[in-house]
Amino acid sequence: MKIKTKQAYKIFVFWLENFLMAKLQEVFDNSGGESQMMPDIFSSLNEKQKQALVTTKDSVLQIIAGPGTGKTKLLVARVAYLLLHFKLEPSQVIVTTFTKKAANEMKERLEILCQNRHDINLKMLHIGTFHSICYGYLNYYGHLLGINRGFKLADKKDQTDLLKKAIEKINSDELKSDKSTVKAIQSYISRQKSLGRHPEDVPISDTDVDQTKLYYQVYEQYHQLLIKNNLMDFDDILVYTEKLLDLRPDIATHVKHVLVDEFQDTNTIQLRLVFKLTRYCNNNMTVVGDADQSIYGFRNATYENFKIMENMMKEQGRNFVKITLDQNYRSTSSILKLAEQVMAQQQDREPKKLNSNKPGGGPVFYAHLPSPKDEPAFISDMVNHHLKDEDSLFTYKDIAIIVRVSRKFLSIERELFRRGIPYRIVKGFSFWELREISMTIDLLKIIGLDDWLSFKRVIDWFCDGIGPKMIEKFENIIFYPGVVDARPYQTLVELAAGKRPGVPPKARASLISLISKIKECRDVLLTESKEKFYHCVCSKFKITEIACKKKSASKDEEEVRKEVSENLVELKNQFVSYNPEQDEFLKRAQEDVFQKQDLNLRSVKVESSEDNEEIKTVQMEDEINIRNDSKTPMELKLEFLLNFLDHIYLAESVAMDDKADDETGPGRITLTTIHAAKGLEWPIVFLPALINGILPSNHALTEQNDTRQQALDEERRCFYVALTRAKEYLYLSSYSTNDYMPAEASQFIRSLPEDLYVNLSPNANFGIQGMNLRNFASVQYTDSLSTITNNATKYLQSGTVPQTCVQDVSAMYQRSNNIASSAVLSSLPARSAAGSLKRNPTVEHTYIPISRSTSVGQLPPRATPPPTRSLTQTNSTATTLRINPVTGAPLSSTVGVGKPKKRLGMRRPKLIISKPLASRKPEV
Repeated sequence: MKIKTKQAYKIFVFWLENFLMAKLQEVFDNSGGESQMMPDIFSSLNEKQKQALVTTKDSVLQIIAGPGTGKTKLLVARVAYLLLHFKLEPSQVIVTTFTKKAANEMKERLEILCQNRHDINLKMLHIGTFHSICYGYLNYYGHLLGINRGFKLADKKDQTDLLKKAIEKINSDELKSDKSTVKAIQSYISRQKSLGRHPEDVPISDTDVDQTKLYYQVYEQYHQLLIKNNLMDFDDILVYTEKLLDLRPDIATHVKHVLVDEFQDTNTIQLRLVFKLTRYCNNNMTVVGDADQSIYGFRNATYENFKIMENMMKEQGRNFVKITLDQNYRSTSSILKLAEQVMAQQQDREPKKLNSNKPGGGPVFYAHLPSPKDEPAFISDMVNHHLKDEDSLFTYKDIAIIVRVSRKFLSIERELFRRGIPYRIVKGFSFWELREISMTIDLLKIIGLDDWLSFKRVIDWFCDGIGPKMIEKFENIIFYPGVVDARPYQTLVELAAGKRPGVPPKARASLISLISKIKECRDVLLTESKEKFYHCVCSKFKITEIACKKKSASKDEEEVRKEVSENLVELKNQFVSYNPEQDEFLKRAQEDVFQKQDLNLRSVKVESSEDNEEIKTVQMEDEINIRNDSKTPMELKLEFLLNFLDHIYLAESVAMDDKADDETGPGRITLTTIHAAKGLEWPIVFLPALINGILPSNHALTEQNDTRQQALDEERRCFYVALTRAKEYLYLSSYSTNDYMPAEASQFIRSLPEDLYVNLSPNANFGIQGMNLRNFASVQYTDSLSTITNNATKYLQSGTVPQTCVQDVSAMYQRSNNIASSAVLSSLPARSAAGSLKRNPTVEHTYIPISRSTSVGQLPPRATPPPTRSLTQTNSTATTLRINPVTGAPLSSTVGVGKPKKRLGMRRPKLIISKPLASRKPEV
């Protein structure tokens, strides 16, 4: 009986729960449409975000969203709220984003929020960039303006060619079709189109200067050439769409609400388009942005659109709502304070303060280095410092190096590559992507490897009379069905010799020439030095001439030749100086392979004579060494080339593919420009090259009057955007000389109060006690040792430095091999494991006061050298351990007292290529 009662009770509870849920859903639907998704929309928003979210759809909502304030999350929630609560159809809503990537991200988030609402078809939502949305209108309604349905978009090369033709048609002695003139005219035309002006709309008066009149004439000719070729450039899309909306405003009657992301980056015509698209819904719109992040003035964007919209809507008596988001979820308070101080220097700016959601946080670091050559080393040292511990909270993908101009990539990339630090380049060309570099690498591959993919590119570049169809024919022969071991080089030799039918005489002649050059280069590789081999490859295939010919269409020939030559010299230096024994890329790859295969490497254990707990594992490499010793010089040279190509392959795989997914694993460091970094964030950010002429740019510094101030303000906003990409650590750097000329630190840095950052520069006032010296430990190369010892001593003698920091600085001084290091360390008190200060009884301490004026030579030597103890080994080899006077830990160095032996330690296995050259298959 009890069992039946329990069953009945469970059935009743189940029925009641379903009944109540159905009633609640009915109440939600009848009271405005809130669905079960509403709690999800509200749950992660703060009060100001919720205020913006629930603002009525019949209003003009302006959201001022500073960096890291959850702008994208709020915009997605606002769209979902319009669909779920206000019952707007997706086809009645337009959402404009600044990039295609942002549009796709918004779509994905909306699909998650609306995944249980089958009545909402998000495919009908108009979401994309201004240009993509307007392009859609022109495709449907362009015929109303007389635009042919098959119109095409002109790319940059098309635009340049048409502008040069237009300049020729003007036939003026005052205009030349050189690069700078074409660029100036492009800027003029873009400016006119950003105002919605085709040639017939441009006001021309007699007071205009002659140059402006000439530019206008070129614009007329250029416009006619576009029409003649049924082309439309990027800016035309917006101009024609506005004309379409003026001609037939009824095509926008379906629009009920427009949302604009990154509103500070809109120009005049885009603002007018927003008003005209919302003409039939009382200008119901939501715009989100931040005037402080307006950095696209060169595209004629203006943050003044915020004020223009506000004034216009208030004059019309519209319901205008303005909400400012001030809660920052990204950066520490020290980063935000410095960023706010930068923007406070801008005139006519509304005061705005962001509140960090991250209490505490370390300081911002700034280093003024001797030259730009020191910056890559400084950055690389700090990267290794943050990641040196196995339990580090950060990985490579948590680090970004942000530059103002992409030309600063190259020196940093070289240093990262040299150290084996993985990286990727966003919005810029990697060194390995450069045409002359990729061509040379492909040539090295066909000389040392049987690589068909490289052969295809080489044939396309260097062989006249062989087109894509012939290359495809060669490929079909080489990889004929049933062929197990394809040998491209041997097949091409046979084709050149006429042993295979179907190859025209001109194609055969090109193949014969190619095969001959490959043989000559192989002979030089096997018999001459690396320098001569590299020179042979470049000269035989005329890499400089071919690369210049490919590039000179868009650049001055002299500039191109200089650039190509410098890049080829850099690759030569990499090739000649390459040492397989020190290859970090190969070592990492080998380590991964050995870990995956779980190889049972033979090892022995060596115990010290005095301390049985100290054990070192030593890998036996006798067999490898024997095999290397037995190789001929020719085999070693071939193996060197193959190792170098493996090295390049690994470097390319981590540097070039910026589309790869870095969500898992350690990833790669990001190298990016400020404009490409906008909207992104990283825990650790480096901002190098902060000098006048780069940030702010020369253009901003040389402008006159009001234009100068506007340009400087935009440069300041660029700096602000870069600063606010950092979440935890921010490193700023500048330098004193630039190409043998004096350089000046950026005026944006020099105008900041010094208490906003820790200065790692010479003669810096290190007034902050207890700073984590782990961040200071690797800048020893930036100044004379005396200055660094003075700065470090101030910290160390304060007695508030953590034990790990003291160890790092101690190691730094020991590496310097300078007598001053011993002098400084001997003056410092030791620290116990518990962290309290105490004297080390094993070391005789001598206090040496050091002032700023003290030089390295004035520092006295230690009164008593530290005690030593040795670990004896077989064959009379001893390891002398010097005692660290700060920590008491041993600092070991090997000294031979008999016949020198290899120092014991873990060795990484060498990469052995045992297959002969002909049997190596191409990697596809």
